[in-house]
Formats: sequence, structure tokens, C-alpha cells
Amino acid sequence: MKYFPYIFTIIAMIFSFASTAQAISSLVEGVGCIDSGNCGFQDLLAVIRNLFLMLRQIAFWIAIGFGIYGGIRLILSQGNPNNIKQGRGIIIAAFVGLVIVYGVSLILNTVLLLITGQSINLSNIWSGNFPLH
Repeated sequence: MKYFPYIFTIIAMIFSFASTAQAISSLVEGVGCIDSGNCGFQDLLAVIRNLFLMLRQIAFWIAIGFGIYGGIRLILSQGNPNNIKQGRGIIIAAFVGLVIVYGVSLILNTVLLLITGQSINLSNIWSGNFPLH
């Protein structure tokens, strides 16, 4: 039980991407200069956007895992106040981490929309799936 968070984090990272090629292809998705080699600022912004979308997905699943781990700690605490406190702390830390990650993602998407001159609406800000060309 002591090493569960570390083991879970490693497993989550392994299963987040089936292969390195899939991770790289998701990073350069929407980047039109791969074949021509004539990359510009918009292409850099597309890679940054894709990187943060990928990190947001990884952080989501890691936070879910730690939330489950904290819940298991609460269930197995057997009324021990110290274990209850640790379980609650793990759940709260997972939630706070998730709020921070999604907050940074929303701020980054808003900045990218402002830089590229795209229409600013809630759908574009939340999803991050907006064209940069």
C-alpha cells in the first residue's frame, strides 16, 4: 500500500500513450509544415496547444487515480483518525491539482485565441480544439 501511488502513476503514464509514435503524432496534429519544413509561429502555437491538451488528459487520469486511492485509504482506515486525515488529504490534493491544471489550460487557450485572432467563445476556450491557421 505504501508504494501504490508511485506504481499507479507509472502505470497511468504507460497507458496514457500506446506508443511514442502516437504521442508524437498527437503533438504535431494540425501542424501543416511537417512535410514542407517551412514552419512558422502558428505551427509552434499548435504544438504548444497539443502539448497542453495531452498533459491535461494525463493529469485528469492521474487525479482520478489518486482520488480513488484516497477513497480506498478512507475505507480501509478503520476509524483511525490519522489514516482518515491522510485519505482526505489525498482526495483534496488530487482535486486541487486538477483545478490548477484545468485553470492553466483555460488561461493558455484564451491567450492562444487572443494571439491568433480566433473567435473567443466558451467552446473554443474549454476544448482547445480550434484551428490555428
